[in-house]
Amino acid sequence: MPNPLELPADTLGADLYWWRETGNLHTLVSIYWKEYARLEGVTLRFMLFDDGRRVASWQVEPVEDQVFLIDSKHPPDAVAAAEPVAEGVLAVFVSAPDGGVGAAARLDGPDGDAYKRLYGLIDWYADDESDGSICGLHSDQAVVRAPYRNHFTEIVVEETSEQKSYLVVLNGPDEQPAGAVSLELRNHLGATRTARHLRPMRPFTATRLRVSELFPDAVGFSGGRHLTVSGHFDSTGLFIRPYVMTSGAFMSGLSGYHGGDVYSDLAPIGAFAERFLDRGRINPMFAVHRDDLTTTVNIFNSHGPPDFDEDFSVDAYLYDEVGTLVAERPRWLAATRHGLARGDIAELLPDPTRPFVGHVTLAFTREDRPVYPRVLQALLEYRTVRGTARVMGWSDEWNSPQRAAVRGRVPYGAFSRVWCRPPLETQLCITNCGNERRYADEAPFTATLLNEQGDRVRAEGVVPPHGTCFQTIDAIFPDAARFLAPKGVGIVVVESVYDLADIQITRHTGTGAVAAEHFMALTSELEGERLRPSGS
Repeated sequence: MPNPLELPADTLGADLYWWRETGNLHTLVSIYWKEYARLEGVTLRFMLFDDGRRVASWQVEPVEDQVFLIDSKHPPDAVAAAEPVAEGVLAVFVSAPDGGVGAAARLDGPDGDAYKRLYGLIDWYADDESDGSICGLHSDQAVVRAPYRNHFTEIVVEETSEQKSYLVVLNGPDEQPAGAVSLELRNHLGATRTARHLRPMRPFTATRLRVSELFPDAVGFSGGRHLTVSGHFDSTGLFIRPYVMTSGAFMSGLSGYHGGDVYSDLAPIGAFAERFLDRGRINPMFAVHRDDLTTTVNIFNSHGPPDFDEDFSVDAYLYDEVGTLVAERPRWLAATRHGLARGDIAELLPDPTRPFVGHVTLAFTREDRPVYPRVLQALLEYRTVRGTARVMGWSDEWNSPQRAAVRGRVPYGAFSRVWCRPPLETQLCITNCGNERRYADEAPFTATLLNEQGDRVRAEGVVPPHGTCFQTIDAIFPDAARFLAPKGVGIVVVESVYDLADIQITRHTGTGAVAAEHFMALTSELEGERLRPSGS
């Protein structure tokens, strides 16, 4: 085995995961080997590090559609044989011998041609019936083969005397120098504070960037409102979307989501192209409002070139499960450049005392503007009394006339991790939306459930126009508990010739804690052209 602190010569990339196994808190890493199955001769090398020291390693030659579930509660043999690791880093190296793939497949940055990242998912969970929790997200922390400047964005926190937030950054094989990370804290008045992390990051360790330590006056500075965090990380070879974690006296365990990175190359889109799509490029997101779970929308405006400095308004259209438009609110929220706007779904409901399930479609207000931002950034917040889950979504052409031109010739696909192990259960939220208000197509879909043993089972469904399918995994697959045994976890793939907005919400049925994340897009090919679902 090569020196674990150096990338093997045949490495395409490496993903990093925050490993925790202490008390009743466990870690689950879920990887679906599909997106890069076209690469030949690939080996996945797993290495578990404790305070930078490798304590376990194993390797696998993956086959297409293989599901990997690395569970600290039911660990792989190599981990079970090693000394326990309470907190560490799991690194997954993706390697291919020289005869397997060409040199063009080597990763030379976060946007390499043939290979990018594994797009794995991670959960930290406690499955006690009465004192359990679940926190899950798409993990996007990876080793790349060149220096890279990360621009953090799409991060919102709430700092109080009892509730504290921190960013988690994982390091790869190189030490990151002191001062490599600088953060900016912004309040609702537009005032800012800046701070720098002054300690180096040792190889294969996790660093917590605590808001309260970097900004000791954060509670007073917030004025009782939410804050945004942005910043830079000048790394020697990392692509990092930091985990944003929150803990507090009222919570069961942890709440968390992943931050974003600024895409300065997302040039504004011309007004003609935007207006050609009726409501323009829309951002459809699952919305729920009931006694135990409610939704808040956070609007950002941070992508695009540095000299783009315009504010915009955002319209909201609220649809219920069957696709009925129940509310339309022009200029509901402001997309202020580098600012934050928040709005509760309850504000849009005709009767907020009644439960609601459906989705909200967000679009830029039509104004006399030469250009609009290329993406409308919305961070959806799903809140319970035991914690908060957040999911990021971008606008796109959802079932637009242009996309309809290839409809039926190739399905679009996306996948996610699902739980069916009491007290943890996953609910799928599948929305059929359209840029056009008059969009009227039903969307048939196929859902495929895969387990770790390589078996699969399929189910079919139909979503009405502007409607949402909101079902537990065992309602869609009645035999799911047995099929996914013994771990009670698997991968679900949703495919349709229509663009579907998919997220999953996982609940701890005993405590009400929730985790949520959007599905991960899969690439389809049509006549040599690679196609991806809207929103990806």
